[in-house]
Amino acid sequence: MGDSAADLRRNESLSNASGEEPALKIMIGAIIRAAEHWRAITVSGRERRQMRAVGKDRQDRG
Repeated sequence: MGDSAADLRRNESLSNASGEEPALKIMIGAIIRAAEHWRAITVSGRERRQMRAVGKDRQDRG
């Protein structure tokens, strides 16, 4: 039972995208894009602090 080329690409992209940081980047990007289109989306103070902390951590890493 060989994997199709599509399955191999899917598995390769998932292995490259696993982990907390890529997931956070996707989530933050989705929130930012949604906020540009739907101004009614609210971001709580806690969520803003989390996004700032992620940004600061990424800056500190290089």
